[in-house]
Amino acid sequence: MKEHIYGGFWRRAVAFSVDGVIIFAFLSSLLFLMEKALPSAAYYAAASKWSLIAVLPYYGTALVLNMCYFTFFHGFGGRTPGKMLLGLMVIQSSGEPMTPGLAFLRWVGSIISRIVFMLGFIWVAFDGRKQGWHDKIAGTYVIKTRSQSHGPMESAAASHSGYPLSPRHDYDEGSAVRWEDSHYEEVERHWGPY
Repeated sequence: MKEHIYGGFWRRAVAFSVDGVIIFAFLSSLLFLMEKALPSAAYYAAASKWSLIAVLPYYGTALVLNMCYFTFFHGFGGRTPGKMLLGLMVIQSSGEPMTPGLAFLRWVGSIISRIVFMLGFIWVAFDGRKQGWHDKIAGTYVIKTRSQSHGPMESAAASHSGYPLSPRHDYDEGSAVRWEDSHYEEVERHWGPY
């Protein structure tokens, strides 16, 4: 069985950017609705006196939304929409699928990765296993998946099971999907090298 190919810095950065756009769009919509629901005169009067009151709802909502987004998508399938788009998946160092608790720990680790000039994320570019500080804290890896071109239903099934789908696969000890070298060669012939 072939080892996993780790997701590199640039691919992960683009996936993170896609997720950032999704979160920003959702957050902007949510805050727009919140602003419409609040009595605007009272809100802006208070905000002009204390600018902290104006930014607390935004940053509080952004933090909670960020936590829920990454914990949910990584905890239930190991892939955010950005990672799905770029063919990446987060797995435990043991190779098992992610759990919600581990996804939350990884999210907490991402805060630590941001604290010192984003060094925890930049670390991915120099680490042999392409782990950021948050990956090391949670004991996770980001790997390239071999099935980047499946339709939405197949991608959802692959994400849910924690294993990539292939045109042909062998079942080994129950339902675990095992990729043979011939499968990699077949996929690379059809879709090109990864």
